[in-house]
Amino acid sequence: MRNLIYFVREAFHGLRSHALSSCAAIGTITACLLLTGIFGLMAVNLQLNVEQMMGDREFLVYLEDDLTQEALDAVGEALTAMEDVEESTFISSEQALRNQLASNSILRDYFQNVDANLLQNRYHVVVTDAEKLADCVEAAEALDGVDHVYASYSLAQQITTLRNRCLTGAAVMVVLLVAVSVFVISNVVRLAVVARSEEIGIMRIVGATNGFIRAPFLVEGMLIGLIGGLLASLFTGGLYWLVDRALTASGSNSVVSFYALQDIWPILLLATCGAGLLTGLFGTILPMQRVLKAT
Repeated sequence: MRNLIYFVREAFHGLRSHALSSCAAIGTITACLLLTGIFGLMAVNLQLNVEQMMGDREFLVYLEDDLTQEALDAVGEALTAMEDVEESTFISSEQALRNQLASNSILRDYFQNVDANLLQNRYHVVVTDAEKLADCVEAAEALDGVDHVYASYSLAQQITTLRNRCLTGAAVMVVLLVAVSVFVISNVVRLAVVARSEEIGIMRIVGATNGFIRAPFLVEGMLIGLIGGLLASLFTGGLYWLVDRALTASGSNSVVSFYALQDIWPILLLATCGAGLLTGLFGTILPMQRVLKAT
């Protein structure tokens, strides 16, 4: 226990003795983890929307303009007759406009002055199983009088592509985190070793082991990483809270789904602090091994 207290005390002493370099290392880790956290949270929330869309059992069939009532009914009968269709409901352009105006504040602003004639008549179709959605969409597109079909799973595929890019960005940030942070922390440790070279020499003379000499520097590196991770989690959580608040105030939460901050905060805190801790440890081990061999 006394050794642990000694290691921690010496680690804080090292941080104070080269405060500028320590702050640079902490800032580097914070910035890298902040970017990684942003990309990671984007990917997680995009995945949430993808899962919801892929489980959707509904799609819209937009009809060509100037169809006769007989042609409109024929499309509806063909849709209802499909084996996997649970129900199909006709929605006129006027009704579609009323639905948009009543849906949420964002769409209400966009559609307030829109002429109903600019919208298309459509059928709202519900299938029996989400797995049958793609087959029903393909069959609906082939019907006479159908202009186009909108299904959320097609948008989900585009969001999946965006999510994969976010994950790639997060992976790149992790690589940069390891490379840049290890370099900066290594320089901080070298400065600390140079400043305490005489003390290290005396410790060797009195029989101190390499592990005992190395421990304060390892604790110092871990403290740098831990502080950087904690700051990154606070900044990331703060930014996420601001975005969450803005989306809720604008009514976008009825269009886009996202996790509440309290649901992801524990994971965010553990992930960023853990990553910072490991990076600080890894960035200290390498230079210490070279230094101890040289002394």
